[in-house]
Amino acid sequence: MYSGHEEDGANHTEGVAIMMTKETRKALIAWEPISSRLITASFRTNNRRVKAHIIQCYAPTNDAVDDVKARFYDSLNHLLGRVGARDLIILMGDFNAKIGGRNEGYEEVKGKHGVGKMNENGEMFVETCVNNNLVIGGSVFPHKTIHKTTTNNRRVKAHIIQCYAPTNDAVDDVKARFYDSLNHLLGRVGARDLIILMGDFNAKIGGRNEGYEEVKGKHGVGKMNENGEMFVETCVNNNLVIGGSVFPHKTIHKTTVGARDLIILMGDFNAKIGGRNEGYEEVKGKHGVGKMNENGEMFVETCVNNNLVIGGRSSEGPWKMSEPEEEPMQHLTTICW
Repeated sequence: MYSGHEEDGANHTEGVAIMMTKETRKALIAWEPISSRLITASFRTNNRRVKAHIIQCYAPTNDAVDDVKARFYDSLNHLLGRVGARDLIILMGDFNAKIGGRNEGYEEVKGKHGVGKMNENGEMFVETCVNNNLVIGGSVFPHKTIHKTTTNNRRVKAHIIQCYAPTNDAVDDVKARFYDSLNHLLGRVGARDLIILMGDFNAKIGGRNEGYEEVKGKHGVGKMNENGEMFVETCVNNNLVIGGSVFPHKTIHKTTVGARDLIILMGDFNAKIGGRNEGYEEVKGKHGVGKMNENGEMFVETCVNNNLVIGGRSSEGPWKMSEPEEEPMQHLTTICW
């Protein structure tokens, strides 16, 4: 669901949206696009007399003209005034506001963990919360500063660097040239700017992070190798965090294919692999069809022996099965590049 500019030829600015899962969509009652800065949706809750209302916002910046800011908050307060007294309100989005770290006189509305010094937008936002009995949840508990704010400075740029590092067994000169080039690129990025470093580093950084707590978590793969050391040192020297190591993931989601080639195994295997995956968690999920038959066992074992994943493991509905043929033929298709 989205709401944006209605006029033809409008600038590609503003716009708000709400994304839902399939389960959430079942609870949707109604939604309404208000403007390029506001959208609202209502949902059923476990209590039939109580609805949940989500209002997604994109407020004008603090240096916008007063009339633009007034229109936004007039529309927002009108929306909030329509919500029933029993109902729940989730007000979310980017308010382009600083509410400050002090809460004297506003103890019922905000905590002491806001950012900076309250500005004009912050005052309007806080007053709206006061008038509608809302609490600014992000200010109640402590968070890292980078988790409290969005980028609101036009002088800040985001730089994406896509990489394909030499393998661990490449000659030292090749690896040195790669990291020299990478560090040169990183050194050109402004101190205020954001960096997203991504790609295949052909590195193992290990599961321990003693001495590197600011750079990596404890959910890396294997034992750190030479490429891993070079990658981690690059991150240390450039104040980067290896995001994929901070939270737990399945091993198959942490690594790329160990061999040089990729395999897509596809076709009709005339097999049932079942909905249980005990002992096969790395190969299949819990969304297979029926009870595993002999063909299914042979297919799963083939995947186990060749480090393949049955990608249809999270599919639902009629896309899982093909119609049986009168004279089934056995096909094996391998695509490599």
